[in-house]
Amino acid sequence: MKQLFIFMAAALTLSLFTACNDDKGSDIPRSLDDSVWVSAPDEQGEQIQILFSSTGEATYNIWLNGKQEITSEANYTYSYSRPNIKLTPKQADMPTFTGRIISNGTYATMHLTSTDGATMIVLTHQIDKSDTIWQ
Repeated sequence: MKQLFIFMAAALTLSLFTACNDDKGSDIPRSLDDSVWVSAPDEQGEQIQILFSSTGEATYNIWLNGKQEITSEANYTYSYSRPNIKLTPKQADMPTFTGRIISNGTYATMHLTSTDGATMIVLTHQIDKSDTIWQ
């Protein structure tokens, strides 16, 4: 009987450890509120930046040469259900984007595709300089 008790106690303890949520260390954000995501610059030096507000709105900018020379800007509303995202344009001439945030274990990337399939964008989260230790 004592061996059965020890076995059951060990099994219960082991099950508690395996039931822990491993989502704590995930780099996929729970919210996009007040975050900025950017693409790598293309051959012409253009870079896409999407700013997500806490009000469910997003601003899509195209920068030139890594500067705040905005060559294009569009306003969107967004919905985010981790890891899926949808950006709906406020202007009729802009595309709708759908996609998801994917983690590679080190960092997360946002993969967006226009509904017509013509445009695919990969963005990474831009870290606020106040979050770094080298200032």
